[in-house]
Amino acid sequence: MKKLGFIGCGNMGEAILLGILSAGIINADDIYVYTPTETTRSRLKDTYHIHVCDNNNELYELCDYIILAIKPYQFKEVIETLPKTDVGKVIVSIAAGMTIEKIKGLFQQEQLKVIRVMPNTPVFVNKGASGICASPEVSEDEKHFVMKLFSAVGVVEEISEDMFHTIIATSGSSPAYVFMFIDAIIKEAMNQGLTYEVAKKLAAQTVVGAATMVMESDETPDQLKKNVCSPNGTTIEAVNVLEQEGLYEIVAKAMDACAKKSRSMSE
Repeated sequence: MKKLGFIGCGNMGEAILLGILSAGIINADDIYVYTPTETTRSRLKDTYHIHVCDNNNELYELCDYIILAIKPYQFKEVIETLPKTDVGKVIVSIAAGMTIEKIKGLFQQEQLKVIRVMPNTPVFVNKGASGICASPEVSEDEKHFVMKLFSAVGVVEEISEDMFHTIIATSGSSPAYVFMFIDAIIKEAMNQGLTYEVAKKLAAQTVVGAATMVMESDETPDQLKKNVCSPNGTTIEAVNVLEQEGLYEIVAKAMDACAKKSRSMSE
């Protein structure tokens, strides 16, 4: 049985861990975690009945797949503590800006098996969207196993690494754009007299429903928009304002800024 290790297990790491366990993809007895805080290790062990390790090195030696659920600035310090000789292990990174080439360089192993995954925060509710790419050394079976792990917390799409900046702008960071849109609806609904609780429920459910229609319909989002707009009706009035005020251009500029920042972090 494959042994899976988490180096670091903050909010994102724990959400992935919970999804994997809930889906039954791998048994708790085959999962190992190391975090530097003893109280966190104890809580994870008691909550999920997994193994906890005393240090990164111990976890690395025990596991076949190692998820580096840490921040980009922590990579150098963490990788310096790990052995550099075993290239058979699969290293999985979920950090923005850490390219496959950078990770190989830190391990000082050109033949290292590296998989990059860019999840987003809806993995917390098993509705995540993740992009994934792998170095040439990773076998198809190894890649599919990691894709299966992340499919436990949402959808997974394989992409080329040069598209990672676009993936970050499209799904990695975009929950924040959607939260802002919902927040804007809530605030104006309250201005017009609704309570926060009612406005929040209606706005959020509308976004859930609209997203579901996009996922399940053969029609484009643009056509779905047109379907809602009756001539001389209420919706077309709102849509005209959004288009005149440049909603599409604003979103494009925001995504471009996000992708540019991702590129600068990768340099």
